[in-house]
Amino acid sequence: MDSLAERSSTPLQSSPRQSERALSQERSLGPTAFQSHATQNSQRQSKTEVARERFEPFDYHSAVVEPVNKELARDNAYRETLNEMFLDVLIHFHTWATARPNFENERASEEFEREINAIVSREREQGESSSPSHPSPSLFGMLSQFGIPPRLHISALFLHIGTVTLVAVN
Repeated sequence: MDSLAERSSTPLQSSPRQSERALSQERSLGPTAFQSHATQNSQRQSKTEVARERFEPFDYHSAVVEPVNKELARDNAYRETLNEMFLDVLIHFHTWATARPNFENERASEEFEREINAIVSREREQGESSSPSHPSPSLFGMLSQFGIPPRLHISALFLHIGTVTLVAVN
């Protein structure tokens, strides 16, 4: 029993038989087991050597900050160019939109003025000139009844969606 108690009390101590068994198992594994064990030791040594080595300091400014700043500057330049293009188109469109009605109004008023002058000349030929003493059933006679002076030539009368716009020119 003493030998049994000794064996159980010292489980970490190996008997000569146990070391022979471990050695025979390593031999049965072949040379690759020894090589892997040796490479593990060399890897441990190389890792510790690598950890002890001093590396060049990492230049985060040139590796990270500068490329990001360049990209942001490029994006901002693109946005600025795009905004300038939009503003230019908006100004041209606004100019066109505001000038177009004036030009068309001027053209239409000239056309209406010619038509009105033709009507006035016909009225004069027929003796139906619009004067305050003789109200005439013509357009100009009706306008004189509403207090519009007879010498004022109406250059345009526009009917636009139920509203009447009078454009007067001397």
